[in-house]
Amino acid sequence: MDRNLIERLAKTEEIHNIGIKHNGSEQVFNFLEETILITEENRIKGITRSATNNICLIGETGAGKTRLSSRILKRFPIQEVSRDNFKITKIPTLYASNTGRSLNGLANAMLSQLNDPGIKLRPTLIELTAKLSQQLKSAETNLIMLDEFHEISTIGNAVVVMNWLKSLTNATLTPVMIMGTPALKSLIESNEEVKRRFRVIELEKLEFSTLDSNCPFNSFSAGLAEKFKQIMSLKSFPAFDNMADLIRLNLATNGYPGNISELYKSAAKLAIREGVNEVKLHHFRDVYNYDKCTNLQIKTLNPFTVEEDKLLTVFHNNNKKVKRS
Repeated sequence: MDRNLIERLAKTEEIHNIGIKHNGSEQVFNFLEETILITEENRIKGITRSATNNICLIGETGAGKTRLSSRILKRFPIQEVSRDNFKITKIPTLYASNTGRSLNGLANAMLSQLNDPGIKLRPTLIELTAKLSQQLKSAETNLIMLDEFHEISTIGNAVVVMNWLKSLTNATLTPVMIMGTPALKSLIESNEEVKRRFRVIELEKLEFSTLDSNCPFNSFSAGLAEKFKQIMSLKSFPAFDNMADLIRLNLATNGYPGNISELYKSAAKLAIREGVNEVKLHHFRDVYNYDKCTNLQIKTLNPFTVEEDKLLTVFHNNNKKVKRS
């Protein structure tokens, strides 16, 4: 494959670095930023207290959970600092994904992120948690972020999982944010003590209205399209500045920021493979795959093939199905 082609295809990944702010994620970001700064201030002053700013962040795939954690990691990067004439690696925020792991596997993954090889000879979960507490203190960590946490309930007993979560917050005294699909909420609510410790926040889809051209969905879509066009140095890219195209895009992505980014990226990749430097609506039509989007009610219908005079009917019928579900 031509090297220039490979570089162009790889460059499309930069869409995930574009910061188009919207109220839902911005409120959570500000809360996390404040939590990290307060925890750091307390650490400097020698104040030790149980973490109270724990978050259970839920949302469908594409809602922006992982993107939010990436912003936090970028805001508070790993640093080499001096402490008592010794250099240490400061890790202000720790991120680990739970995909396919047991609790022991997750704890080991966290230790790995802290540059610790872990404990050999099949340690117990209690031993791993104690080691985590030591390493988090040494790394001056102010926030633990655990992604895909809903998957842990399908691997281990819910009671065991909740007890470990309590012991983690007790042992480390570090705020924890667990992230997952809405199914995670029921797991948290199954334990009254954990429920009291964790504030549940849901990242919802972008608000969309056919009567408001400046609604959050429209502003996000248009802003992302313009910045992506500039980054990729494209001759043209759909501006999504007319209602018909916006309805198609909303149906195709269910209104979630992550789904919008993925669809833009896929359309651009197709255009690049075709050897053209402009993205048209037919590229969206050709790459649209409803299996990749979350909870779409339109099933196998491709919104980019719907005739314009039928779009509103499809949109309203889709909304009725969403409200019933």
